[in-house]
Amino acid sequence: MEILHNDTIQVGVCPEKGGRIFSLSFCGGEDRFYHAPNVETSTGWKNWGGDVLWVAPQSTWGWPPPSEWETDMWDILPDDEGVLLLSGLFRGVQLQRHIDFEGANTVRVVNTLRAISEPCDWGLWNVTQLPVEGVTVSTACNSDVHVFEYPPNTDLATLRQKNCLSGKNVIVLSSPDYAPDYKVGWYDPVGQTTIHYPDGVKLIKQFDRQPKSANYPHGGNVEFYHCKHYQEAEIGWSRVKLKPGESVSVTQRFTLEPK
Repeated sequence: MEILHNDTIQVGVCPEKGGRIFSLSFCGGEDRFYHAPNVETSTGWKNWGGDVLWVAPQSTWGWPPPSEWETDMWDILPDDEGVLLLSGLFRGVQLQRHIDFEGANTVRVVNTLRAISEPCDWGLWNVTQLPVEGVTVSTACNSDVHVFEYPPNTDLATLRQKNCLSGKNVIVLSSPDYAPDYKVGWYDPVGQTTIHYPDGVKLIKQFDRQPKSANYPHGGNVEFYHCKHYQEAEIGWSRVKLKPGESVSVTQRFTLEPK
């Protein structure tokens, strides 16, 4: 793992596990991402936690994620500003991540989808895994809240009744004593998710905004998955058709605010 830092924050970059951003913290402080115990699931997938880059819709590649994105070694190329991570090819397509600092408290990540030898019709999809206990997540909402079919037998009324999800124009997700597994999504017109930690620290996740009318593979630009072990703050960008030699890039930022 490579540790990048300035005088305020540090970020752990893990090219040996799929170009993953493994950790984010104030220098010498507590890591703000979730890290899994690396137990293999029934599907053969091992969850390593942190922040990863995939493409959507998931229905085009199934599960588990292709090893080229998730677990294989990515090339890492340092430059004057930070590092560039390059994945191997999956169906002739490469993922890239350039990571650097923007000011004292912000990590900037430029994610790129590049068609190398085959055309593609995908949208970039970012997943950040977070702790559950005492952590709440809030973001703006300008659409209906969609409850995904996985896991089954979960509906919006139940989530609101159990105080797992509240609000209308700003949705707040929390983890009460009873918190069923669920996944929800909607359109966020602001492009910002705020994660609130029990010690008063905030992690602000910002991302390039695209129109509500864009072709989002999963129906919106934000998704949240919750289970008893961790939760995921996800970003989905518009689906694009690329010919070999073409690429599309989007930017996300992580800003740590002290108590």
